[in-house]
Amino acid sequence: MARWRWPSNRERVRLGLGLVLAALAVGSLVWAKGLPPGGLTWAGLGEGGVLQVSAAARADAGLVREALQQLGLAGRFPENLVQAYQETGDVTPARGEETIVVLSAAPHVGAIAVFDPSRKLVGRITDLGDIGSVSLIRLPGLKQQALVVQEHADQMLGAYTVTDWLRIYVWRKDAFAEVWKGVRSSRSFINEAWQGVTRDPGWVRVAVDAEITFEQHDRDFRINVDSREVKARTTGQAVPQPERRWTTISTRRSQQSWIWQKGAFKLVSEATD
Repeated sequence: MARWRWPSNRERVRLGLGLVLAALAVGSLVWAKGLPPGGLTWAGLGEGGVLQVSAAARADAGLVREALQQLGLAGRFPENLVQAYQETGDVTPARGEETIVVLSAAPHVGAIAVFDPSRKLVGRITDLGDIGSVSLIRLPGLKQQALVVQEHADQMLGAYTVTDWLRIYVWRKDAFAEVWKGVRSSRSFINEAWQGVTRDPGWVRVAVDAEITFEQHDRDFRINVDSREVKARTTGQAVPQPERRWTTISTRRSQQSWIWQKGAFKLVSEATD
């Protein structure tokens, strides 16, 4: 059995959140990117089932320009604000090994373009936030590999929330389809005035951190999610400030287990403390 996990990313979200909130306080937006240029990818299983991390290859400049053009992103961002890297894998029915070009551009726009050996675009995933990494897994019963995408979705400007997602895509008929998503970490802020509180309304922070574990057996694939939610409250601030004192008002822990069956992930168990 191969087993690996994505640990909760509390420190990175806390840092990014602090930068964004500070920017909001002075009326501007700071793009708080949480991963080094080029990103990282999980390349494969090492000894003892530990997932090895390696630097992803820099993307071919010609393929990057072609991806930007084909995805309708050309000219939207200065090229020095577009970070790109590439992987290789078998993720579509096209003959030969495909090149997977991963694009992240400020502010918070991510996309994936897949090219066949003749450099023809054969697949795409768009409308993503900042992409932290892309990795490949095998799901039972599928000829092609599945894509596992780590996405950082920053909606602090307007929605007051920032979320790290883990998404899984497989090839269906003639396009990629999302078959599972889970929250790795999130911070959401709710002003009590929005809920009708008129006397000394404060802010409620909902913090979620999860450990997501993949278990791969010969004939099945499982996802286990162990999540902890903490609600806290503070008063006396126009916008929420992470450095202020927050008073915990509730905590909740939940566990979910999903299994890949007949081409879909099925929820097989769920518990809440």
